[in-house]
Amino acid sequence: MMKILMIHNPRKANPYGVKRFVEKLRFILIEKLKYDMAWGLPLTINDSRYPVIGADKRFEEHHRMTYETESGETKEVIITRLAATWAAAGMVLMPVPDGEIAPAFISKSYRRKLLKREKIMEQFSTADYSTYFTL
Repeated sequence: MMKILMIHNPRKANPYGVKRFVEKLRFILIEKLKYDMAWGLPLTINDSRYPVIGADKRFEEHHRMTYETESGETKEVIITRLAATWAAAGMVLMPVPDGEIAPAFISKSYRRKLLKREKIMEQFSTADYSTYFTL
């Protein structure tokens, strides 16, 4: 497993460039280096070391996602515009080892293993993100 600590674009936002970057990153981490999973927690507060060009709306609520835990408890999480951007670019919002719902890449074989082992994953493997995310 690989945790992505930081991705920063010092230039103006380019949605199609982000999508190309995500596709290449997935290929390198999952296909070439053979990691089962790679994920990153989107920034939740502004960090002055990484300024944004233009209006900063990264931390605004994009939508809310509700899911049921293994114990049957219903949880609701807020998906920020930044997390939604990563999902629109090709990552999948799913439970990650940090105990959060975050953008991730997952290999086909590990996905099958998780679907067999953890019931919670069914909610995230069949989600239709196209209704929430567009570039």
